[in-house]
Amino acid sequence: MIKKILSFIILSIIIQTESLGQDFQWVRQIKGIVSDYNDFAIGLAVDSNENSYLIGDTESPLFDMDPTIDGVEIIDNSHVQNFQGTYLIKVDSDGNYIWGMTFGNYRRSDHAYDIKIGKDGNIYALLSIHEYNSSTNVIDSFIKIVKISPDGNIISTKSIPQVYGNNRTDILYTRSFDLDDQNNIFLCGFFIGNFIIDNNPSLSLNSNGNGIGNYILKINNDGSFAWVKQFNSSDNSYNKLIVRPDGNINYLQNNFSDYTLYNIDNSTNSIIWQKNFINQAQKDFHVSNNGITLLGRKHDFQAVVDVDPSSGVVSISGNNRFIIFLNLDGTFLDVKQFQVPVGGDISFTALTTDDLGNFFIGGTFNATVDFDPSSNINNLTPSNYGDIFYLKLDSNRNFDNVIKFGQELPLQSSYNICLGYQIKQIKVINNNNYLFGEFSGVCDFDPSPTTFTSLKSFNSITYNLDGFLQKLGPCTTSSPPLGDNNQTFCSSRNPTIANLTPNSSSIKWYDSPTSGNLLNPTTALINAQTYYASKQTGTCPESSPRLPVTVNISQSPVAPIAANQVFCESERATISSLIALGQDIRWYSSLTDVHSLPTTTILQNNTNYYASQTTGGCESNRTLINVTINSVSSPVLSSPQTFCQQQNATLNDIIINGSNIQWYDSQIGGNLLASNLLLIDGTTYYASQTINSCESSRIPITISIQNTAIPTGDSTQTFCSTDSPTLTNIAINGSNIIWYDSSGTALPSTEILVNGEIYYASQTINNCESINRLPVTVLLTNTLNANDYSASICDNLNDGLEIINLADYNTNLISNTSIYTFNYYRSLLGATNEISSELINSSTSYNLTGDLSEIYVRLTSTGGCHQVVKLSINLLKSPILTIPDTVALCEGRIITVNAGTGFDSYLWSTGSNSESIIISQAGIYSVTVTKRHGNIICSSTKNFTVILSNAATISTIDIQDWTDTENTIVINTNGLGDYEFSIDGINYQASNVFSRLASGVYMVYVRDKNRCGIVKDDVALLMYPRFFTPNNDGYNDNWSINFSSFEPGLKVDIFDRYGKFLKTLNHMDSWDGKYNGQELPSTDYWFVASRKNGKKHKGHFSLKR
Repeated sequence: MIKKILSFIILSIIIQTESLGQDFQWVRQIKGIVSDYNDFAIGLAVDSNENSYLIGDTESPLFDMDPTIDGVEIIDNSHVQNFQGTYLIKVDSDGNYIWGMTFGNYRRSDHAYDIKIGKDGNIYALLSIHEYNSSTNVIDSFIKIVKISPDGNIISTKSIPQVYGNNRTDILYTRSFDLDDQNNIFLCGFFIGNFIIDNNPSLSLNSNGNGIGNYILKINNDGSFAWVKQFNSSDNSYNKLIVRPDGNINYLQNNFSDYTLYNIDNSTNSIIWQKNFINQAQKDFHVSNNGITLLGRKHDFQAVVDVDPSSGVVSISGNNRFIIFLNLDGTFLDVKQFQVPVGGDISFTALTTDDLGNFFIGGTFNATVDFDPSSNINNLTPSNYGDIFYLKLDSNRNFDNVIKFGQELPLQSSYNICLGYQIKQIKVINNNNYLFGEFSGVCDFDPSPTTFTSLKSFNSITYNLDGFLQKLGPCTTSSPPLGDNNQTFCSSRNPTIANLTPNSSSIKWYDSPTSGNLLNPTTALINAQTYYASKQTGTCPESSPRLPVTVNISQSPVAPIAANQVFCESERATISSLIALGQDIRWYSSLTDVHSLPTTTILQNNTNYYASQTTGGCESNRTLINVTINSVSSPVLSSPQTFCQQQNATLNDIIINGSNIQWYDSQIGGNLLASNLLLIDGTTYYASQTINSCESSRIPITISIQNTAIPTGDSTQTFCSTDSPTLTNIAINGSNIIWYDSSGTALPSTEILVNGEIYYASQTINNCESINRLPVTVLLTNTLNANDYSASICDNLNDGLEIINLADYNTNLISNTSIYTFNYYRSLLGATNEISSELINSSTSYNLTGDLSEIYVRLTSTGGCHQVVKLSINLLKSPILTIPDTVALCEGRIITVNAGTGFDSYLWSTGSNSESIIISQAGIYSVTVTKRHGNIICSSTKNFTVILSNAATISTIDIQDWTDTENTIVINTNGLGDYEFSIDGINYQASNVFSRLASGVYMVYVRDKNRCGIVKDDVALLMYPRFFTPNNDGYNDNWSINFSSFEPGLKVDIFDRYGKFLKTLNHMDSWDGKYNGQELPSTDYWFVASRKNGKKHKGHFSLKR
């Protein structure tokens, strides 16, 4: 609840507050109700009429869309799991709620990013929305740019998927966006992995092994993608872009302890210039006609940083916050520093400029700070919990003023603590300041020291964050509110004070131009009476001049005369079909509807409608009527229906159940058809019936005119006379065959065939007999009408063997195979003489071998006629593919796999049809090739696996040394490949162990067997001399570890036999046998060799003189 209490006037503080030129106007709270949770303020846009559009996130199960004090518009999110939703709210310049909306229906960690007003006057919102895909049982997330009209209607939505790849590990994130003068959209953010946007290769993003990258994406105003630009910084903590006055883009990118500001061409995405800021971070930046402003700080407060990104040097030392000013070409202009108080802090959180070039900066502070960056001092001290500051610099970047708010002054309760308060965005329109952000606890939003306006953000259990919109502006009491001086109302409206305009929470109505009585909004208006309106906003005084409004109440006409009305369903009656007596008739669906029904609205059965008439600009009360729609069922028929060609059927012949049938050529409208109209094959006709003068809707029927073709078969057919063949033995293709003699008499199927006689066959389909008949001449003979046949088949395995069923070829030897017996022989002699040893007994699984097989088939009819024919089968080779089962692919390279030449077609699993393909990824592949042999096509398929291989990485080399000839090297590797090992680069072995080696320096080699590369490294097998003779004869005068120069980091400590330390050698040193310049005697000495890896070796040697 907002409270206001006037306190004593502290003159000095009032002067400070009012000199900023801003007075508290109002504040609005964005919150939930009952179990209130965090409700975040994210983005603010203010149009030229000072309507504010607020966008953000809500976690409250019951969210109040109306941010005014008493207004309530609850969005129930209590049924939503994993809740975080997004909202958009519009309020007018007086803070009155206009409309609001939420986005998405799943609301799982949804997030709003920002909101902009385009040059077209529409609103553009940037969101991340989750949606549940029921078909895949997957929750998908999308970047959505929603275009909304000023009256709250969604015009369009541009959706960009955020998750890519089979494993759903490649993800696109967004952070900010902006629009240019053509409403092209520029979007920036970061991404993980590698993927392509919109299946367009020119819109690919590749993290290049960093795992994370940053990007800018341009979307044209028609929704198409223009380009994407990638930035290879793996710091995803912050990036932001702003469209400059010249249409190009300023883009700011964090890079861990540094950041870079870019100027990027709008059309080509090329970098025009970039400015680097070393050991610095920023909170926000702003671009205007006056230049570029950055809110900065140092990563290391003890460091000295250069804030001039050009060749000049402007150093910042000490623990300061600072504001950097650049020209639009990126050159340094100025910097303003603010000392961080000892034991406290100051933080900039938001900034903007106005049309005059003044700068407005918001932030927090928790100790006394000098807010005048010049040599002057202007200290401001916060409450114990810290406060918000609002700083103004003039267009020359000089201190103008600063105010604070946050903690109640005076404190109304010891529990009224402002725990957190942050300004996130600032907009300055017409000298009015709109501040948007979040707060926690009980915070005072009125900067005046004498009054307070507090909001609280906590529920009965926890403190939480709520959003706020705060307006500061100069009080204007010298002019009345704007409105028409003469306002007309209709008597039927029963107008009250609430119907006068203007009408908002800041407007008050009186019955006189001065003083007078304050009128209740429910006070009835009186004709010809003048009323007077004043305006009071926030803590500002009420306007002294008042707006006079004279009321004219016109007499409303009587309600029109109308009765209940009846229509046929087929009329498809609309509002325009209704009849009422009166002028300018309007129809409504209820007594209270504001909007009348369109005249094209279809009338509904047993529904009430309400008619009014309008005369002289006044609408009457409404007359109620009831509408009845008489429905007649459609006639009943079956569809389709078939008629024979020879019937010459008409519409009258269609079988249909109904009354007063009428036929049409269209479902709606069309032409009424005559009942004797000849039916046309494939045509759809539409029938209705009429009962009680109401015609039904039409039902379609499709007509099929059956023109049955004659059956097919050989015109001359030969039969064995001893079989006593009948009409059923004639080979013919058709349905329901009927035979006739030459005189047209139908014959039974048992009719015995007569040699040389012609028989005539018809067929019947769908009860329609063919008009024409097939003539068949019969010849009787003592032999059969069989013929030789040749066939070719593919040898699928190229093994010279195929198992076939010889009976499959019977139909190629003779027709009507059911009346013959088939026997298969290996020779003509065997078939002729029925030699049993030549009979093929396994004819159903005959083993076909060799290139060409000739089988002799003996056909015997039931009447005893027989004939021997030859069946020749040629075994064709299938294509041979020589691709190995496994193909190695070197990592980061490509490989060409060739299926071989000379084939007729190729089909790879990739979809390619070429002889060879280029492969860049591991996986399982296949290729099918074909070879044509006349009409026979033989094919072969090869499945093969492409595996990744690469050059090895030598992880470690383990050695066992300190012997003369029994040393060992073990090479340990990482990699994808199959490796072999060598210590001379010539002779390789599969084992990684080399033993029985002499001490010395070796170069070890690891080679990938798939030729993906060779790596090498050197290793020293150390040993030491058993003695040395320091007698200056040039031989063995010094002692050192053999090959130690190849092992940096080696340390050797030398001791005498009693353990006394004598000398330390590094890997390049040797010992001359002296201690402190004195020669030591001949005897044994001891050493400890310490390697860089921590291993030690102890030994001894002799000094001989």
